[in-house]
Amino acid sequence: MKNFRKNRKGTAEVIGTIMFIMILLFFFTNVYLWHDAATKDANQLNLQKINSSFSIVQVGNNIVLTANGGSNIDLCRLWIVEGGLNGGHFFADLTSVEVAAGTNFTISFSTQTVLSGSSANQVTDDIAGNGATVNYHVQSTITCTAVNTLGIEKSTTFNP
Repeated sequence: MKNFRKNRKGTAEVIGTIMFIMILLFFFTNVYLWHDAATKDANQLNLQKINSSFSIVQVGNNIVLTANGGSNIDLCRLWIVEGGLNGGHFFADLTSVEVAAGTNFTISFSTQTVLSGSSANQVTDDIAGNGATVNYHVQSTITCTAVNTLGIEKSTTFNP
């Protein structure tokens, strides 16, 4: 036993193996924790998407957005696509619009401005209360698509 204690051969290999196992444990623990956090974030985003459904319909000369889900929706953009081969596409930024769950938001179109070309800056919005007025004169059938901040979009056809 006395010779065994004094024999130092192989000590470096044992210490190196123990350090290697500790490094592997540290690495795989971090990978597991990162995966767990990413999975929780993805599940939370899916839950928000499920709870933030909305609908868009034409009511008279207006478009009405209704928040159908259990949480508020934050709108970010209204796309306007004109019909026909030469139809333009425009958008109105609705970044400050939050529609409470179960309520409506009305978008009306101004009859003062006639837009032409494809410049997106020609479409503006004037947000007031539970509605907005988009400076766009509807002359023919258009497709309106509302997009919220989670990327969910709903479309309707608007007939003047």
